[in-house]
Amino acid sequence: MKKIFNIIGICALMCYLFIFPSCEKTYDEDELLSDIEKKRNEIELKERTLVFAGDTFQLPARIHQIDSTYFYGSPDFNTYTYSFNTSDKEAIKQRLFELTSKLSEYGNFELQREDIRLRYGVTPLSEAKIEVSNDATHWYFLGSNSSLYYISFDSENPYFSIGLGSYSINEDYIIDAPSIPIPPIIV
Repeated sequence: MKKIFNIIGICALMCYLFIFPSCEKTYDEDELLSDIEKKRNEIELKERTLVFAGDTFQLPARIHQIDSTYFYGSPDFNTYTYSFNTSDKEAIKQRLFELTSKLSEYGNFELQREDIRLRYGVTPLSEAKIEVSNDATHWYFLGSNSSLYYISFDSENPYFSIGLGSYSINEDYIIDAPSIPIPPIIV
């Protein structure tokens, strides 16, 4: 029994002398603080980044996804809702307006929904769009994949939604038809 304890003791001593010192990594204080700051910046950048339909938007403040919905039978009809600090609303809205405006030649716009001249399969987007000011709370834009999307800011709460637009357009930017999804039936 004494020999077994001696062997265990020798093994433990060798582990202590050779294995544990090689696992240690020493940090000086500046290096440790630098690594912590780098990690903090990575997390903050991620919370300021909105990626939607292949387009990336760097925002001036943090946002948090609070909802993601899609309609039954149509995975293309995703709508995402994000919350943010109330004091950041105008900065986020202005930045999204600038970034979406730059994505296509059409910029940001609204569509003439009530105008009877809007005929599906005939009316080009350039004739159906209405320019919106930079203080708008709802607008359409074309993503880099040439699909029609919208952004809508809640007027009372610090939320905004982004999703596929309610109209479909073809490759010639002709408005094909309203793309109204069928909501899921909940039993």
